[in-house]
Amino acid sequence: DDGSDLMTALVWDPAGREQFATYGTFVAADGDVSHLAAEDVSMTATNSWTSPDTGIEYPADWRIEIGPLDLVLDLKPLVESAEFASSEFVPAAYWEGGVTVSGSRNGQAVTGQGFVELVGYDPRQLEAPFAPLSR
Repeated sequence: DDGSDLMTALVWDPAGREQFATYGTFVAADGDVSHLAAEDVSMTATNSWTSPDTGIEYPADWRIEIGPLDLVLDLKPLVESAEFASSEFVPAAYWEGGVTVSGSRNGQAVTGQGFVELVGYDPRQLEAPFAPLSR
């Protein structure tokens, strides 16, 4: 709500549940862009939600900390049950939805809204992973 934007990503290998990339981009209200390296970004799930339809457990409620920006954000899903189960076009289930954001930057309170997408939690993805596109 202060006019800034933040995008972060945590990329992981669902087979070994090992994180292999974390990064982000922060755009200040004045348009100044900061690219964030792995060591700048900390993302931690502080809760979980289990789908009653698929039995898949997803992380829920997150804390994001960006050390160089003195930024700490807590994200909370607007709707916990935002799972999209398998379909003809997307064989694996995934979770995505809006979140509320609250926290602080440089000791000042900040609030906002955001969007989270979670993929790689459906064990069926390990059985039939998506094939890479070829040209």
